[in-house]
Amino acid sequence: MRRAQRVWIFLLLAFVSLIFPPGALRAQSANGTISGIVTDPSNAVIPGAEVTLTRVISGTEVKTTVSSNGLYSFPDLSVGDYQIRCTAKGFTTYVQIGITVQLNQTVQVPIQLKLGSTTETVNVAADASPLNFENAVVKEGIPNLQLEQLPIIVEGGQRSAANFVKILPGVSTEGTPLTNVTNTITTFNGNQNMSEEAVLDGVSMMEGLLSQTGMVALGSDFPISPEAVGEISVLTSNYDPQYGATTGAVIVASTKAGTDNYHGGAYEFNRNTDFNARPFGVSSRPEDIENDGGARFGVCDGLVATVQIYDLQPRSAE
Repeated sequence: MRRAQRVWIFLLLAFVSLIFPPGALRAQSANGTISGIVTDPSNAVIPGAEVTLTRVISGTEVKTTVSSNGLYSFPDLSVGDYQIRCTAKGFTTYVQIGITVQLNQTVQVPIQLKLGSTTETVNVAADASPLNFENAVVKEGIPNLQLEQLPIIVEGGQRSAANFVKILPGVSTEGTPLTNVTNTITTFNGNQNMSEEAVLDGVSMMEGLLSQTGMVALGSDFPISPEAVGEISVLTSNYDPQYGATTGAVIVASTKAGTDNYHGGAYEFNRNTDFNARPFGVSSRPEDIENDGGARFGVCDGLVATVQIYDLQPRSAE
């Protein structure tokens, strides 16, 4: 019965995500921004220059025109890698690659054009500065590479990417082992327990009167598998007023985005008595059979949603 309910819930969520683009359902924005100033060799600004931003994974392009004070900005960008192309009459074409945007990050990319023909191209491969020049937000993050490569043990419940939050600086835990989110007290930078909020794709995961913590929301109430998460960021101080429901920290997570092609995958994590070693001091191995499997399917990126199946409930033999 429960398995049938989960199937129907998934089909409903899949239908809704295909009808409504991700941006249309977001109450808060956890996306990043790329901004900068466009100048000539004498450091004078170049108003009217055209700046094109391309998302590498999908090839999606967004264009803007430099303002009268030489500034440009691309707000509300999804997590990922980008490249910038800038053109202006009387100047060579400027192209910079290797620009990475993370959750709640403002990336500064200053552009200096050289005199010449627009048919000439100056390629810049330097990474954008990771320093935050825009605000005083203090945050830590877990990029997609770590989410994919670091293991999470299958231990009586669904695997959740929220467990990775516990390895960040300033995060303290007490209670049951790190793999158990529900019965573990988690505090951030010495703040009170149960003072953090969880936000997934711009939507608060808190359940009002239940007063559960952000770690419980993402860890047990709405567990999100690492295979479904693009990045996790933890804001600990000086964050925007849009996160006004907490005095501690804000756990911000984003689901994976699509690419320029259809893609998908499947996974299975298994614990079996036959594979386990005998614990010290006992005559036989205790029975432990658990399965945590799932699959995901993504369509083209941009304003089309990515559809994913989260973890199936593990089954343990008594």
